[in-house]
Order: sequence, then structure tokens, then C-alpha cells
Amino acid sequence: MRWAVRRQTSHALLDLLSPFQPGVNAAKDDTQYVTKQIKVLENKLENQLVKLNEAVNRNKRLRNDIDNLRKERVVFSQARAALYC
Repeated sequence: MRWAVRRQTSHALLDLLSPFQPGVNAAKDDTQYVTKQIKVLENKLENQLVKLNEAVNRNKRLRNDIDNLRKERVVFSQARAALYC
């Protein structure tokens, strides 16, 4: 009976002191830290992917504008050549 009380008391003390003792919950703390880091890195990746998609879309629009301007230049060059011939 005395040992059971001592065991319960020692477990209760360990539970109270565990936050103050480094390494007692090391595996749990490491898992929480890694999980948090994964969430942070996934968020950064998502933000960078959004920026990349925005840049790709802007480049696509600019490429289309350049193609249209080139076509217009050909048309104007042909019209100019027809006027001066």
C-alpha cells in the first residue's frame, strides 16, 4: 500500500515537473515543432506558387500583346509599302 501511494505521488510530481524538465517530452515537442514547421513551409510554398502563377499569367498577356503588335506592324508596313510604290 505504501509503495502504491509513493508511486502515485512520484508520478504526480513527474507530471507537474515535466514542463520544466528539458527532454521529458522531447519526442512530443519535436513532433509538434516539425508539424508547425511543415505548416509554415507549406504556407510559404503556397504563397510563392500564387506569385509564380500571377507572373506566368502576366507574361502570357504580354506575349499576346507583343504578337498583336507584330501583326499590326506587318499590316502597317504593307499599307505603307503600297502607298509609296
